[in-house]
Amino acid sequence: MNAPFVRWLLGIEAAPDELSGARIIFERPLPGWGWFFVITAGLLIAWWSYTRLRGVTRWRVTLGAMRTFLLLFIAVLVAGPALRIAHETVEEDWVLVLADRSRSMSIRDASDASSDGRTTRDEALRGALKRSDATWKLLDDERMLVWLGFAGGAFDLAPSNSGTIEETIAGLGDASGDRTLLDDALNQAMQRAAARPIAGIVIMTDGRTTAAPSRATLRRLQAAAARVFVVPLGSTESTGDIAITKVDAPRRAFVRDEVPVNVEIERTGNDRTQVPTTVRLLDAVTGERLAELEVPALAPGATSVSVTLIAKTAEIGQRDWRVELDAGPADLVAENNTRSLQVELVDRPLRVLYIDGYPRWEYRFLKNLLVREETIESAVLLLSADRDFAQEGNLPISRLPRTKEEFSQFDLIIIGDVPAGFFTPEQLEIVRDQVAQRGTGLMWVGGERATPKAWDGSALADLLPMRGPLNLPMIDAPVNMVATPAASALGLLKLGEGTGWPSELADPSVGWSRLEWAQQIPAEQLKPTAETLAVGVPSLERNSDTARPIPLIISMKYGAGEIIYVATDEIWRWRYGRGERYTEQVWLPLVRMLGREALAGGGDAAMLRAVPARVQLGQSVRLELVLSDSRLVDRGDTVMPVQVSLAGDTASTAATEIELMRTPRAGEFAASLTPDAVGSYVVRVPSGPAAGAEVQFECDRPDDETRRASADHALLADLAKETGGAVVQPEDLDSLPDLLPNRRVTTETATIEPLWDAPLALILILLVATMEWLGRRWMRLA
Repeated sequence: MNAPFVRWLLGIEAAPDELSGARIIFERPLPGWGWFFVITAGLLIAWWSYTRLRGVTRWRVTLGAMRTFLLLFIAVLVAGPALRIAHETVEEDWVLVLADRSRSMSIRDASDASSDGRTTRDEALRGALKRSDATWKLLDDERMLVWLGFAGGAFDLAPSNSGTIEETIAGLGDASGDRTLLDDALNQAMQRAAARPIAGIVIMTDGRTTAAPSRATLRRLQAAAARVFVVPLGSTESTGDIAITKVDAPRRAFVRDEVPVNVEIERTGNDRTQVPTTVRLLDAVTGERLAELEVPALAPGATSVSVTLIAKTAEIGQRDWRVELDAGPADLVAENNTRSLQVELVDRPLRVLYIDGYPRWEYRFLKNLLVREETIESAVLLLSADRDFAQEGNLPISRLPRTKEEFSQFDLIIIGDVPAGFFTPEQLEIVRDQVAQRGTGLMWVGGERATPKAWDGSALADLLPMRGPLNLPMIDAPVNMVATPAASALGLLKLGEGTGWPSELADPSVGWSRLEWAQQIPAEQLKPTAETLAVGVPSLERNSDTARPIPLIISMKYGAGEIIYVATDEIWRWRYGRGERYTEQVWLPLVRMLGREALAGGGDAAMLRAVPARVQLGQSVRLELVLSDSRLVDRGDTVMPVQVSLAGDTASTAATEIELMRTPRAGEFAASLTPDAVGSYVVRVPSGPAAGAEVQFECDRPDDETRRASADHALLADLAKETGGAVVQPEDLDSLPDLLPNRRVTTETATIEPLWDAPLALILILLVATMEWLGRRWMRLA
């Protein structure tokens, strides 16, 4: 039937090659009784045509049969004979394979049968694919197999040219997605296979997602009869992890200063208090170990703990430091165990201005401490001294500074028991601006005569950490000082071994450790931003008021500066037990911490701020530059360029320059910045009138993939159940072809080829008619 000549005779040259399912039909079919009448009529016509003629009977019958055939053949052609050629089209069903490519796949909690140990979830995925090579080849032969990766959404994986599983595995790429949006991935996979029969969606993941499949997505899957087969990766048990979540450190410090680096550490999983962990502070360039501590066990119900590393180095300039956790092989995620930071170390003495009203005992000890400390330059002004009294300190001073330039020489101002009236209103305004704008530290040492009651209503009343009235009563019973956890977080008041407080200072029976005089500050009178660093525990309970601990050392932020109020001048009494050891350990860290804040302000002429100081990825931070020098304001600059870079990145190409635009407020420039990466950012003014101004801010992930290490297999099981799928363990992938339903679609189509106009029909008509005519002539029938 495939011979060209035969096809020409039948007129079916355009018909498909395969004609096994072909059959003859009639375009104008006649019922059975119609064909009976047609055959009867043909016979009657042939009989009538040859019965009247004379001749040999058998030849007349033969010619009559020819005429009957001719008439019947013409009737068949009139009925429209045609060749109906049926053929089937099979549309393969699709199998969508979604492989998780997010960062949580790097967690090392999957079982490794080859080594009886642990491997990453990503390595477990690759191993499962390789072991089930034959399964994927079978699915690729019988169905439409589509490989997709997903993290924030679904995407095509690198195609495999040869179709081997090795190339497919290589095309997975790194598991580096910042987040997992399983709901979006399912919807995008459905869109990828729109209007096609889906046999199943195979998801190979740990189930850790910030966007679980919604009800709308589940209904869409159910409507499309798309079953989801989940391959859970990772441990089925809740596993533990330890991570650094926050690092706080001063941006600038003095050389040989004790720099506190506060580290917040989070433990997750079912072994939160079991894994011994060491936290270290290292120089990122030289590898020098600057500090090291054992991380304490968590309190019941707690998930995080804070420790303070104290670093002391003689290196000068910008230093890149790194905080590291060492939790051993039990720790799941290595990448959240390090944080980088930058600290600029300045090699110059700390400059202190100390003003007190009269030579009380605390004044004498604090003054002597400032004078003999080699890294501190002090100017000491005693108001009660005679005109001819030689003021002490190693910075000569004969009067109180009067101008901003004179006050700017000092990093810290200590105000003892001094009346506010000793200062002029202009001097008070300058001190307030120095603290708020430049970051100059301010320390108050309360006294019986003037501080703080004489400062009520003054320009510096806002710089006191307590609300009015400021006429504070005195304690009526001795107290023992005890440091609070807030002091440890700042690296302050570390008097005992390790992080503890000396028991002899807290024990009233010791005698010499009792403070006989202090101001009684009600806790409810403290301002909201104030933080208590040390409290006084009553040594003798006389009434309910003194039975409660009272704040003794209080800190408070004010603008760019830090303020500390000391509500006692009795710390000198500790000399009776331990000489000046404890006295130095209290005062020196407080003085140095307050002095550091002036360095962080970026210089006398300008201050750079980042609001807020911590943002999440996708949020904006407002950068503000404030010029405090009127000469710089009068320059009329409209744009101030700043450089933004990730802390610890010294590559010149890493810095991005943005322009701060002048605002309606005099001397202020601002711009908004949206960080595009996670980390600690340093913003610096590289040149111009505000050169040197600097600020740092942090950018975190809102949904860090590694903050919660445990896999969520329950979510995957629910997803499979809701869609009629199944949970397939990685080692059971060979059963997948049997679980997938047959969703292929078979479509039948037919081609009609008419035969009534074929050359063969004309040939037969002419041939039979010619033979009949020749027979009549030959027989001389008349």
